[in-house]
Amino acid sequence: MTDFEFIDLFGKTLNIVNDQINDLLNYDVDVDTDLNGLILNIKFDNCDHIVITGQVYLQELWLATIKNGGFHYCYNNFKWKDKRGDKDFDIKLSEICSNIIGRNFVVKL
Repeated sequence: MTDFEFIDLFGKTLNIVNDQINDLLNYDVDVDTDLNGLILNIKFDNCDHIVITGQVYLQELWLATIKNGGFHYCYNNFKWKDKRGDKDFDIKLSEICSNIIGRNFVVKL
């Protein structure tokens, strides 16, 4: 994949995640998102903070939280796959958000 293709794919992923996180406002979840270039910051009212960034030169998606640490993902077979064999990005982000808000939340990519 070229850098341009990665940036396009990653940008689409961030927009989908941003829209779904913002939908939480309809369910009385206090959350704020800031999408700026290849960085999506997600802040919850309990001070939990998630950062999703794109690393173009590595062609990786990075997910970081204070409580859970960092995770690195590569795009393979139409999924963001964890480089250490853990859960795919959408599943991991769903788990993290669900734990923060105290109810089930599923990110669909």
